[in-house]
Amino acid sequence: MKKSKKVALIEHKYFDDLLKLAIADLNGSKGNINSTGIYEFITEYNQEKHNRPELKEKLINGFDVINLE
Repeated sequence: MKKSKKVALIEHKYFDDLLKLAIADLNGSKGNINSTGIYEFITEYNQEKHNRPELKEKLINGFDVINLE
């Protein structure tokens, strides 16, 4: 899975529930969740997210420009 896809998944509003489901599924089928790298990726992502600059809300967007007519 590409990194951008993983980030989109982690930022999904139901990610916590999806993660619990994935862990239950992996534990039931493979028995070893640690070999999947899920925890390592989440740790990396959280560190990266913490270091990202905070984006300010845009004052104007494309819809505002279209509606200027």
